[in-house]
Amino acid sequence: MAAPIAGALADKRGPAVVISIGAGLVVVAFAIFGLFQGSLAAIVIGVLVLDLAVQASQVANQARIFALDPAARSRLNTIFMGTMILGGACGAGVAGLAYACFGWTGACIFGATAAAIALVMSRAEARDKVSKWSR
Repeated sequence: MAAPIAGALADKRGPAVVISIGAGLVVVAFAIFGLFQGSLAAIVIGVLVLDLAVQASQVANQARIFALDPAARSRLNTIFMGTMILGGACGAGVAGLAYACFGWTGACIFGATAAAIALVMSRAEARDKVSKWSR
């Protein structure tokens, strides 16, 4: 559901905007998970927000890498997906550790922090691109 909307927004406003929105929504999803622990409605809403955010970010990132070399889409996508899987595995491992040490709250804090870092990085990149264009 999110892919066509994210793709259109990435085409119109640039991938960095969509990535920032996605990262921000991931922070919101983990806030919902952490603040409303034990609520089935919160889990459902949080999962929907998380899925929408991750799909939007993935579409925007793929648009970005496909623009690098249209003739190498398959190779670029292989590297992209391999990196995504590796990053997801590392994140799941650290989240599992956070859960073991600090419970559900620790896992939610880790997820929100990782997404907040991605948000800051995407905004910094967007600012750099704007400043380069204004020179």
